[in-house]
Amino acid sequence: MIIPDSSSDSSEGVVPGSPQHPHNIEDRVEMLLQEFGRVPELFESKNVLDIGCADGRITCRIADQFFTNTIRGIDLDPDNIERAISNIVRPGARPIHFCREDYAPQTEAELNAEFEAEYDTILCLSVTRSMHLRGGDEGLKLCFRKMYKQLKFGGTLILEPNPYWTYDHERRRGISMFPLEFREYLQSIGFQLYSIQRAHYHPSIYLYRKRPRDNVPIQRKTIKTPTPKRRRKKTKTPSPRKTPIRLLRI
Repeated sequence: MIIPDSSSDSSEGVVPGSPQHPHNIEDRVEMLLQEFGRVPELFESKNVLDIGCADGRITCRIADQFFTNTIRGIDLDPDNIERAISNIVRPGARPIHFCREDYAPQTEAELNAEFEAEYDTILCLSVTRSMHLRGGDEGLKLCFRKMYKQLKFGGTLILEPNPYWTYDHERRRGISMFPLEFREYLQSIGFQLYSIQRAHYHPSIYLYRKRPRDNVPIQRKTIKTPTPKRRRKKTKTPSPRKTPIRLLRI
């Protein structure tokens, strides 16, 4: 059962001190776009859903930079949606849609309703904390299963889970599934982890693929952001002295 959270901001997953906090938002957008630039095929000519889109900056930049077919951003906070709509710089240039929506299914029956597998890529960036605290373990599992149902065969879930230390200490009660255990659950419902993008910031970004119709396993790979290397001064090692050869007369 989803428990409404009246004590916290209705915006999805914005934690003070986290990469998504307003003080860091511009740097965060640039870093995410740099990471996504390594996998442009996940967005180009694709139908994309951005869960917890906040003010829509990332959503709009993805649409313009990667030429998505359509992209839809949803968020709980109506003020965020208003700001997101105002951030559409070129209306009509790319199909971008924003709407206020609570993504979490309320019951198992609601999840079992017909969901059209309409998306090639689903973004879930730093919103797992909000889903988890509002709905508990079962509520978060319902969200993950809904993502699986809404993805086309071979589609990708781009997941950036909030680290456990960002959870309010008093509200951790009743939660037994830690972020490090998300992978095990996602794989149990059919997702395949095929890439981990480790960046200079925390947390990492995980790419999960919904198995294609032909059920061919996907080769897993790890993508690491290159770090600048310091040039080391070359030290010349002294060459050993050559010992002169003496010819002995017999």
